[in-house]
Amino acid sequence: MALDSLLITKRQAHKLEKVVSLLTLPTYDPNALLDFVKQTLHAETDIEMLYRLGFNDIQQAELSKIRTRKRPLGAVLLLQIHETTNIPIAELRSKMGDTRRRFA
Repeated sequence: MALDSLLITKRQAHKLEKVVSLLTLPTYDPNALLDFVKQTLHAETDIEMLYRLGFNDIQQAELSKIRTRKRPLGAVLLLQIHETTNIPIAELRSKMGDTRRRFA
């Protein structure tokens, strides 16, 4: 294998960093954001919160993967939370401990 095939460009490295970094951030806590949203929407359960956000097709297992940090909280869910609650994206990201400059 040639050495040049092992090297990645700066752009590829930056893209990889963005994808991996959310789950590895020591400050990342999706539970803090999800609990805040649940409280804001006056929902008693996670399923009720998802329903109020307009996600009738997301299963409890998917949200459980986010809560246990097996899957990052994605942009679609974050945007839907923003659109439903009118809370700025920056504040939502701050609530979940995302300190990166850009959302991946």
